[in-house]
Amino acid sequence: MNKTNILRILIPLVAVLVIIESIYLVTSLVNKNNQVKEVAQSPMSDKMVNINLVSQAQNYINGEPFEVKVVMEAENDVLVDAVNLYIQYDPAMATVSELTSLEAMPQPTFAKISDKKDMIVLNYYIESDGFPFLAKNPVEVASFMVTPIAAGEIKMDLSTGVEDSDSVTMIVENGTSKVVPFTANNLRIEVLE
Repeated sequence: MNKTNILRILIPLVAVLVIIESIYLVTSLVNKNNQVKEVAQSPMSDKMVNINLVSQAQNYINGEPFEVKVVMEAENDVLVDAVNLYIQYDPAMATVSELTSLEAMPQPTFAKISDKKDMIVLNYYIESDGFPFLAKNPVEVASFMVTPIAAGEIKMDLSTGVEDSDSVTMIVENGTSKVVPFTANNLRIEVLE
């Protein structure tokens, strides 16, 4: 066999090996991503936090500003290292302003009303031994003002990562770094002319 025949056999063989290795690598990355999602959504034994978006009323007049509070309540005692809240809203229905962190929690590491993503962002990273959410003890975390700009229904929802995987509401337990499951009481406000 001369060199030309060897190259004719060797080059396709190397190409096939590269393709097989690429397929294996991509498949293993996809499987790892699926496993992370399942772990993040798997429930913990007895820990659950309820996150509520609360306003004084369910009906408002167009142009009448009102306050919304973010209230968190644990089913059982839990210490947390981090709380990442992402609240989606429709800027065609309302404007959001005056985002305020309330006294119950430490000051957020990051707090912003994002016009780019139509989202309210509150990120808390607790450096001490964790922030205690005591069982059945509601904690007012933050508040903001909402001003309706159109008649209809204003929807405010906690982002779970379905629409935007970069903005996932998450609570991280102290010590274990496990994600604490939560329920969300999203807000619906009827705006009248």
